Amino acid sequence: MNKLHMKRWLGLPGLMTALLVVAGCSLAPTYEKPGVDEPSAYKETPQKTLDASEAGTWKTAQPSEEMLRGEWWTIFGDATLNDLEKQAQDANQNLRAAARA
Repeated sequence: MNKLHMKRWLGLPGLMTALLVVAGCSLAPTYEKPGVDEPSAYKETPQKTLDASEAGTWKTAQPSEEMLRGEWWTIFGDATLNDLEKQAQDANQNLRAAARA
């Protein structure tokens, strides 16, 4: 075999091997998990040992989806808003279809 051909044949695989070895080396420092200051209890957790002043203002949610909301927008006292809501209800095709059924 020719010397030039031999150098090329050994040079390319050698270069690829060196590149793969270098690419596999990580220069980043090892990751250290940061410390976390965990509270002994969260403010949402009911505390039996705390009195009312230490418990804060948090309370458990009480959903009330069953309540009828009615025309809630009338609390703003805006005639334009009332008119727009009336127009939206009149133009609502889903409500019309439900009323006919």
